[in-house]
Amino acid sequence: MFKTIFPISFSNLPTPIKIIGTYFLITPIVSYIATAYKLDLPLLDVKSILASFDKLNITLNLMGFLVGIGILGVKKWGYFIFLAFNSALIIHGFYLLFQFNGIETDVMSKERLILNLIITILPFFLILYFLNSEISTPYLTLLPRGFRKKWRTEIPLKGILLDSLGNKLSITTLDVSPTGCLAVVDGYITDEDDFALTFDIEKEWKVGASVVRIQSENVGLRFNYNGTADPNKKELKKYLQSKLLPRYDITIPCEWKHGNQVLKSDILNISEGGLFFSTSEPAKLGDSISFSFKLLGIKFSGNGTISWINSASKYNKPVGIGISFTDLGKNVLYHFIIFCFRLFANFDSRDR
Repeated sequence: MFKTIFPISFSNLPTPIKIIGTYFLITPIVSYIATAYKLDLPLLDVKSILASFDKLNITLNLMGFLVGIGILGVKKWGYFIFLAFNSALIIHGFYLLFQFNGIETDVMSKERLILNLIITILPFFLILYFLNSEISTPYLTLLPRGFRKKWRTEIPLKGILLDSLGNKLSITTLDVSPTGCLAVVDGYITDEDDFALTFDIEKEWKVGASVVRIQSENVGLRFNYNGTADPNKKELKKYLQSKLLPRYDITIPCEWKHGNQVLKSDILNISEGGLFFSTSEPAKLGDSISFSFKLLGIKFSGNGTISWINSASKYNKPVGIGISFTDLGKNVLYHFIIFCFRLFANFDSRDR
């Protein structure tokens, strides 16, 4: 029964999941103690304390408890209840603010209601921010985040899992990020062992991995890096960005400098990490260039490296060069524009 509710061992859960899940799990206890303190009642006077709870308090405490169980149990419904729970608190806060506006009492003063609303909203967004990095593969598998948004499914990387006894299991990823993946495993697997994982990403790529979720025949794996600066993480992220980042078709002029040459070309698509422009100028992979272009009337400039050369009009694209950004001015603004494209524009589904 316990394993059904909490399928992943507590030690394998990400720290944000542990902290936030535990916080909501003990919400009723905190509410009980606070009520006892407010009414100046002994903690053991359970009947009197519970009698002071109205239906709204009982509902909110129950929702908070369910949120804690859902998040610690890496359940989708736990995240949905979290959103509903906090939305209800915020709506209730605005209701009180408008309902009792102008009524000045110690409890219902306008300043106090605004403060309570801020105290409700701010933690919600903070929790959402820290939880957001864990609510997709391989934990709660909800809406994807970051550069995987809208295109994360069906990314089939082939790999091998090697357990501590030397047994090998073949896997195929369903989706993957720099921190983990959801995969189909050819064989029996448990979450009690650590593995060595090998992927073929144009060269052999190895990392330690732990099972963090088993859902039917699908297994969630967390990649165990040696710190945040582990080159393996950067290498995988670079590979995913170069191969899988959605690119948005757009035709805008670009001025770029390669060596001592100042050239002009048309950008044909852009992405979060780079761009592609048409040119037949000779170049080599890894060459550095500088560039400038206008997007939605805003001028962007920066530096990049040539990440691929389409010299034979492959992938239904003209002859041209793909650029990966190394630095970009107005980076935040550029990424905001890409975020808007991601929400409202179709992206290029491509072989490369």
